[in-house]
Amino acid sequence: MKKNLLLKFLVLLFAILLWYQQILMQEQITEMNIPIKLLNLPHNLIIDSNSISEFSIKLKASGMDILFLKMSDSYLEIDATKLKYGKNRIKLTNNNFHYPERLDISILHIGNEVRPIITMDKIVTSSKPIDIIFASAKDEEYFIKNKILINNDRIEISGPKSILDTIKIVHTEPAFKKMVKNNSITLKLLLPTDKVSLSKDSINLEVSRTKMIIRTITLIPIKYPESENITIIPQKVSVMVSGPIEIINKLTQKSIKAKLNYNKLLNNKTANVSFILPPGVKLLEYTPNKIQIIEND
Repeated sequence: MKKNLLLKFLVLLFAILLWYQQILMQEQITEMNIPIKLLNLPHNLIIDSNSISEFSIKLKASGMDILFLKMSDSYLEIDATKLKYGKNRIKLTNNNFHYPERLDISILHIGNEVRPIITMDKIVTSSKPIDIIFASAKDEEYFIKNKILINNDRIEISGPKSILDTIKIVHTEPAFKKMVKNNSITLKLLLPTDKVSLSKDSINLEVSRTKMIIRTITLIPIKYPESENITIIPQKVSVMVSGPIEIINKLTQKSIKAKLNYNKLLNNKTANVSFILPPGVKLLEYTPNKIQIIEND
């Protein structure tokens, strides 16, 4: 029984191989996408990332030759000497198609258009601002208190114009306060994409201790839910804050946001206030620290 099954399997396999061989020997018409290869490309040009980088070729050949063609390193060779920035119409002929000579292929048509278009981008260099990234809120607070001195807050970046136009800023690696040595820190610059290059891989920054001061800011309005039909007394508070002199001296009533903790009412119908402070600013105290709430009739 097992011998009969094995025999049937071998016969079926042999039939499939004969059929497959017959198909491969038959002449067929097919279309293939062939990549282009640009020769003598000007140093300041590069093919646009959105441009067509391969063209369709309609050809006639045996199934076997088509199979070998798909496995081969075939390409359309184009002389790029006269190509310019922007759209370029090109003329393709059979001579542009490079494939193994041993294959018997008849080319019926190249490209979907009479004169296909290749879009070229140009390599440019521009200056982009550097943004220092902090590893955590505590690290950011440390570097705000200990001012970072940066001589040049911009970096030269080179690459395709279409890509550079989308890049607004270059970020650093996250800065930890532990990275500071001898009052300086070296941070790697992160490539926005591997299609561009930077004039340097990192920046060295000096860290200088800044003067810390204390200041009182008065008449900060308290935000409360007016839809609750309530009145609060008083409607403004005063705060005492500390921080770097460069930041504290610039603070105004609008720099600090005060919000009534209406959802956490105390027994005597009073509530505390919570604050949103700028980075580097520390709240020491505020007065009054209890706000009276009156329900309107």
